[in-house]
Amino acid sequence: ELDAREALRFLDMAEWLGCDGVLGYRAEKRYSPWRRLVSWAFNRSLGLLFGQRFRDVGSIRLLRREVFAPLRLHSQSAFLNAERLLVGQRHGARLVEVPVRHRRRLAGRGRGARPRAVATAVRDLLLTRLRWFRFDRYYA
Repeated sequence: ELDAREALRFLDMAEWLGCDGVLGYRAEKRYSPWRRLVSWAFNRSLGLLFGQRFRDVGSIRLLRREVFAPLRLHSQSAFLNAERLLVGQRHGARLVEVPVRHRRRLAGRGRGARPRAVATAVRDLLLTRLRWFRFDRYYA
């Protein structure tokens, strides 16, 4: 779905901009209507609950290891990627978002929008929101 050569472009951008992470967002998502709705709701919920807007938190990304590896994270679902970015930003990580080309999946089946996966991610989102009130205790 995504071109691996984007990693080289992301490396160049991170160095040029001096940022800690480069996040790709699919400029034109090739999703089913259900998957599109789930993705939209997930990305918007981060803005509503955490005050952070990411265009496509589940897409390709390049993160600086020394900034993101030490972070203490709690999620057990697809929400882990969002938690990593939210906690990293709160600790001062500088992120930039750039568009990437998204191609139709040629093989395999996506699992991110299955009801069980969505329910588990929503659970982790809500638990993270509760932890956010005591950030120093959970994420220091």
